[in-house]
Parts: sequence; C-alpha cells; structure tokens
Amino acid sequence: MTTRHHRPRAARLLPGLALFLIACAALAAGLSAEPAAAARYLAPGGNDANGGNLCLDPAAPCATLRQAVAQSAPGDALHLAPGVYPTTGVTLPHALTLTGDGAAATILDGQARGGVLTVAPGAAVVIEGLTIRRAAGQYGGAVRVAPGGELTLRRVTLTDNEAAQGGAVYAAGARLTIEDSTLSGNRAALGGAVYLDAGMLSLARSALTGNHAAAGAGLYVAHPAAAALQRATLAGNVAATAGGAIYAAGTLTLAHSLLAGNEAGSRGGALFNDHAAIQIDYATFLDNLAPAGSALAGAATTGDPATALRYSILAGRALCAGPVQGGGNLAGEPGCGQPARPATALSPDGRPAFGSNAIDAGPAGGCPSSGGVPATDLRGEPRPADGDGDGDARCDAGAFEFQPRLTVRHDPAVADGTPFDFGGDLGPFSLGADGHMIYSVEAAPGAIHLQQFLEKGWKLNGLGCGGDSDGGSLVDLAARAVTVDLDPGETITCVFQSRPNRDTIGISIRAPQGADPVVAFSGGLGAFELRPATKPDMHSGRLAPALYAVAATPPDGWRVAAVACAGDKDGGTTTDPAAATALIDLDAKEAIGCVFELLPAALPALIIRHETTPGGDTPFIYTGDLGLFALPAAAGSRAFTPPPGTYRVHELLHPQWQLSRLSCAGDLDGGSVLSPEDHAAIIDLDAGETIACTFSHARATSGAGAITIVQQAESAGGAAFPFTGALGDFTLTPPTAASRTFAPLPPGGYRVQQLLPAGWVLDALTCDGDSDGGTTVLPDEATALIDLDEDEAITCTFVGSRPDSTGAVTILHDAGPADDTLFRYNGALGGFSLRAPSRPSRSFVDLTPGRYVVGVRPEGDWSLYGVTCDGDTDSGSVVDLPGRAVAIDLDAGEAIVCRFTHLAPGVTPMPTPTPTPTATPSPTPPPGSAARVYLPVIQ
Repeated sequence: MTTRHHRPRAARLLPGLALFLIACAALAAGLSAEPAAAARYLAPGGNDANGGNLCLDPAAPCATLRQAVAQSAPGDALHLAPGVYPTTGVTLPHALTLTGDGAAATILDGQARGGVLTVAPGAAVVIEGLTIRRAAGQYGGAVRVAPGGELTLRRVTLTDNEAAQGGAVYAAGARLTIEDSTLSGNRAALGGAVYLDAGMLSLARSALTGNHAAAGAGLYVAHPAAAALQRATLAGNVAATAGGAIYAAGTLTLAHSLLAGNEAGSRGGALFNDHAAIQIDYATFLDNLAPAGSALAGAATTGDPATALRYSILAGRALCAGPVQGGGNLAGEPGCGQPARPATALSPDGRPAFGSNAIDAGPAGGCPSSGGVPATDLRGEPRPADGDGDGDARCDAGAFEFQPRLTVRHDPAVADGTPFDFGGDLGPFSLGADGHMIYSVEAAPGAIHLQQFLEKGWKLNGLGCGGDSDGGSLVDLAARAVTVDLDPGETITCVFQSRPNRDTIGISIRAPQGADPVVAFSGGLGAFELRPATKPDMHSGRLAPALYAVAATPPDGWRVAAVACAGDKDGGTTTDPAAATALIDLDAKEAIGCVFELLPAALPALIIRHETTPGGDTPFIYTGDLGLFALPAAAGSRAFTPPPGTYRVHELLHPQWQLSRLSCAGDLDGGSVLSPEDHAAIIDLDAGETIACTFSHARATSGAGAITIVQQAESAGGAAFPFTGALGDFTLTPPTAASRTFAPLPPGGYRVQQLLPAGWVLDALTCDGDSDGGTTVLPDEATALIDLDEDEAITCTFVGSRPDSTGAVTILHDAGPADDTLFRYNGALGGFSLRAPSRPSRSFVDLTPGRYVVGVRPEGDWSLYGVTCDGDTDSGSVVDLPGRAVAIDLDAGEAIVCRFTHLAPGVTPMPTPTPTPTATPSPTPPPGSAARVYLPVIQ
C-alpha cells in the first residue's frame, strides 16, 4: 500500500509569496527613489529630431540648448561640444550645469536678437567653460537671474553684450557667483557688465574690462545689494557720468584687486560711493580719470559716509573727492584720508619693484581684510613675503605682493661704504654704498648669470646660493660669478663675501645725491683725489703696521661733516671732523676703511620770516639778541649772519592778530627751543647751519563769516532764478537784483542749490574766498557745498545762459513730505539719484536735440503723483505716468525742466479748489490754483 504525504497549502505558497514580496519591494523602491541626474549632450551638428531627441547619447547629440533644457530634469549636466550655438530667450527652469569645452571653443551667440539666458526663481545654475556674446536684452544682455535664483559662472567669457541694465548679467534678489571669468566690451545704461539689484555677488579671480555705461561701467551695486570682490581686475571701463569701474549704493567689499585706466565723465573714475557701505583693503588704483575723484568719489552731499580704505595704493591726479578713512595707504596727493605719500618704484602695471615703499608696508600678522585673510595676491602669488629682506614678512600695500625670487646679498668683512658693482642678466647695480647690502628681483625661471666686478684692494673669498632645491646653480669663485638655476616656485639667495686685502687702508667719500666735488687727500698714504659719484674710494695695500695720518681738503663751498673708520680691532684710530683728518692705527694683518662725509659749507645764517593769513601790510615788531627790527607782511623776512651761538627772538604781538604757528627749519642737531605761548624762539645756531624760523599769524577772529551768492546771466530780461538750501529760499533777478549777502554766519557747512528756471542752463559755478579750499562745487547739480570758516567771506557765482544750438534738461524731484528718501532715476541720461530736500535736481547741458526718455524706479510704498515738463516750446514731450517715465522732446535752444512729484504713504493731495463763478467765466484758473497741499490721511 502506498502512503501519500500531504504538505499544508500554506507551506506550498511560501516560495511564491517570497518572490512576490521581493518584487513589490523593488517596485516600491523604484517608485520612491528620485530620478538620477542625467548627462545630456549638444553639438552644432546635432539633431533635435523635431523635439524627440532626449540628448542622452553623445553620439547623437541635440543641436540646440533649448531642446536640451526642455528634456532636462533637475540636476542634469548639459555638455556643449565646441562650436557656435545661436541662442536667444532660453529659460533655465531648475538646477542645471552647462559645461562647454572652454571659452575659446564653445560659444552661445545671441546675434543681437535678444537676451540669451534667464535663470528662473529657485533654480541653481552653474555655467562653465564657454562664451556668451552678442546678446541684447532689457535686463541682463547675456544672463538674467530672477529673484530667488542662483547663478555660478566659472571660466566664462561674457563679451559684446548689451542691455538697459546689466550689459552682461542682471541679478535681482538673487545669488550670483563669478569665478575665473572675463566680462569685457559689454554695454548698458546702468551696470555695463553687471547690475546687482538686491541679492548678493561674490566675484573672485575675474576681470571686468572695457565695459561702457552711463553709470557703473563695470559693476552697479544698487541698494540694498551686497557685493564682495576678491582678486579682481577692473580696467579700461568708461562711465559717462559716475563710477567708471564701480557704482555702489549698497554694500561693497573689495580686496587684493586692481582698478586701472577706468574713466568717468563727472565723479569717481574708478569708484563712486552713493551713500554705500564700502570697505577696501590692499587695492591698487592706477591712472584712473575723472574731473572729481579719479580714484574715489562720494555723492558730495551732507552726511556722505566715508569710504574705508586700508593698505592701498592710489596713483594719478585728483584722486579723492569725498570722505575717506583708514590707514597704511600710499597716495600721490592729500585728500585721501591722510597726508600725501606717493608710492615709489612702481612698474607700469602697478607692481612694486625692489626698494618701493609699498613693500612690507602692511601690519604684522598677515593681511587683514574685510574679505578674510587670503594666502595670495592678485596674481595668485603667496602673501605675505619678506620683500625687503629684514626677516619680517609683511604684506605689501596694494594688490601685488613683491616676490623676491632672486636675492643678491653682499657681505663685506668691513662695512666701510665701499661700493661693489655687479652685472649680468639682471643689469648693472651696486651694493655696499649707504649701507645697502641686498638687491632682489621678481626673476622669471631660467638660467641667470651674475658677476661681481673686481674692486681694488678687496678679494672675493666666498660665494654661495641657498634655496636651489636641485643644486643646479654653478659657482665660479675665480671669475667672481654664478649662473643661477631658478626653477618655478624657488626662492634663491646668493651671497657674495668679500674682505679687504690684509695690511690695507681704504678711504671712501660720500656727498648728497647728485653732487660730485673733487676732494684732495694728503698724508701718510700720499696725495690722491676722490669724487663721491665717479671715483668714491681708494685702497692702499701691503702697508707696514704704523700710524697713518690722512687729511681731506674739500673745495670751496664744501666741508667735512663726519669721519668714521671701521676695522681697527684695538680702537687706536682717531678722527677729527672739524680738521677733516683721520689718524689711522694699522696693526699687522688689519684692513681699515674710513669714510669722509661731505656737506655744503654754507656760512651760518639765521632767517626770521613773517607770514599773515590773509595777507596784509601790518608791521610786526621783533626784539631779542638780534636787536630791534620790524617785518611788514609785504616784505616778511630778514636774514642775519651771526657767529655760532644761541639767539633769542621775541615777537611783540599785534593786538589784531594771533600767532597761529611757530616753526624753525635747518637746525641739524635739534637744539633750538620754541615757545609759541611766549611768542619766542631760542635758536641754537651751529657752524654751517642755515636756520629759518617762521612766525605765522591769523587775524584775531570774530567767530563769524559771510557768504555772497551772485547770479550772472546774459540778456536775463528780469528772469527770476530761485535758490534753496541752508541759507533758506531766495530769488535773484539780474541785472537789478543779481546778488545777495548773508552775514554774519557761524562757521560750518552751507549747501546752496539753484533751481534753474525753464529755458535756462547753468554754464559755470565758482566759489572764491575759501582760504583752505574746503568748498566743493557741483555744476551738474547746480549746487555749492560751502565750507565757511571764521572770518571768511566767500562769494559763489552762478553763470546762466539760454542754449542755442543744443539743449538742456533738468530733472526736478518733488516729494511730499521732503524727508530725503532716495529715488533712483535712469534712462537716456544715465542713472542718477535724487532726494528732497538735500539733492532735489540734476541738470544735463549741451545735449543734442532729440528724444530723451527718463524714468524713476518705485521706492517702497511711495506713489508717483504726477510728472510735468516746462520749457518745451512745441509741447512734444509725452508723459507715461503708469510707466513712471517721460519722453522729453528736446529741440535746439530749449531748456526743459521736468518735475516728478511723489507722495509718501498716508499722504494725499488736497483737491484743487474750484474758482468762484463770475459773469464772464475764464478758461484760465485763478492764480495759486495749481498749488498742492499735502494732508495726512486719518484712518
């Protein structure tokens, strides 16, 4: 009988159930996982297949960026093969990376038909290794970044693009990063290369060059945007008005950067500060141009914030026009926050050469800057470096860090001032004179030949080079030469060790630079002649131990000021500078060197000089050891030639004057004592000294000043010229009432602005009588910022005319209430800012007849109530109130004034009252009916 064994049904189902569960789990995992980022490919010879190509096969790429973007998913990488891609109006909707084959190979060409790319809100896009050119957009010619978007540009070139704002890039409320890129030859009304409208910009190792705009040709930072630039080059940018390289109204930090050859038509050839917060560290401003502030300029209004500037170089003319604060800067003229101290030994590109005062000019402990402490300079060279060879490495001032790649050090056994001449591939140079023992250069890698020329009485007894990692340098001691093998990254120091021949005496002579008198010597070494410049030393060898007397006989007009000897081991040598002699104690195997120092042998002289401010002819009486004498201001000095000694000079002060300064120059040992409180000087006159003491005076102050405003106008015909500002509102009507004087006035700053009547332009604005030059005139704003000091009488003259062949436009900003809120205007006249009451107008003169569109941007909750234009004789100007703009029709000879009226939140205009009807109604409203009164809205 066969027995059957039955398995339970559940047991038979277990294997199938397990397979089913595994399949479900795999399906669930597949449904829940994010799709993997894909690589998509483009090539100019590709095929979009009528929108069917997914661009996933590198062997069958798409032809257009639009197709690849349409097929993309967030996180995809788009690879663009070399070639030119005609592209316009492509929106990047999500996170993408666009990678080309290099900026010289892969090109997106807008063909001047529109903008090329737009980064959508929330999208994070990276673009690298390509060029975008010939784009033409309204906001951002090449790329527009929408609010909330993020864009990173790496190794990208943006060139020949154009827009109203942001010729290359416009970013509004976005995050923009630019690295290792070039933005050149772009154009815009505002922000020739980049316009940052809110949001943040980080720019590093990039160049903005040759861009053009009305304002901010390189970069325009609007309020409240923030930009941080590190190791940036801004060169050759041109702005028609302000900010040749940068126009900043937000926040800006700039470090380790070069601003060179930029230009602005009015203010700020390199940088214009429009009430921004700016910090600049280790920057070089080189040969920028502007009528005011070729390097830095502010808005020249009351309350301008100071530009913070540290450890920077400013070279050029009219460098700063606005408040600057900070230290450690090298500027060629005063006015940049500290006294003039020009940078020396700069190469044409701004790099400091050996011996420059910019080298190691920074503080100890690194290179502090608002952008952190980078380890490299503009070129990527390490900083700090010990450029002056003193063993203390400090950062250099400016954007460049001097790299002492090759240093030649002279190490004589006796430092007696003997000059040693060198030659070779570095050119001729000398070491040893005036204590200069090292010479460093930023040499290029390669073989560099150096040779020390033979110096009579000396022997080269050592020559070696340190820092040559591969030992490739070749030393030839007999030839006093070395061929240095300098490899990339190496820093090599070669030391030449010399000693005088034993049993020798060397005589050297020094004089002020440029002087070369013949000095005769006599005594135990025989007779010989030396000249400080052409034959500065002599050596006698193989001398027997003995005392050797050496006497110098300088020519007429010269004297021996000092004699110093070195190398005498037992100190037996003595010197007598007054007798111009040295008694040299030479022992066996000694080598002694003596230096004779020459100075002009002027007769002792004492000059008392008298100065007054302002000038006058008031006589001042002096008494004391020089006798009684008088000095009028018209002939304010007298010379005395007394013998050496101490002389007291006392001034009998005039009751109408006060002593403002007492100084004496020419006292070599500083023995004179000055007592300004006693109006006296005790002068220590030594042989050969010429001391000049100056008593400077200022008129006893009344504590007040005066300001006169003058209006000049040809054929005024009774035209009224209104003025406003710190002196109140007043009107001048030439020729009958052409001036007005305000006095007495307390010292301080006074802002006076002319409100040009329709049909008139301001030709010139000058102010005279400011003794310290603190007054600033702004002709384009018809404004004078008057710096009135005690007892000054300043006259400011406004010269007006009616245009003939050209025209003029004045934009007048009217705000209710006038609380100095900043409003930004732009358009055909460029970008500018106005605020009431401190800066309510801006004038543009010598304009070619034509159509000029001017608009104003919204500001907070303010509303634009109205726009009116006066002076348009044919009424051709058109107001677009919804568009917040006016198209001004300017004809030859016209001077048009357009008023933009704004109302603050909660302010409403009172309706114009209706005139009382009369028997004969008139179409003209009664006088005064056009006046507006602003009343608060009561909720």
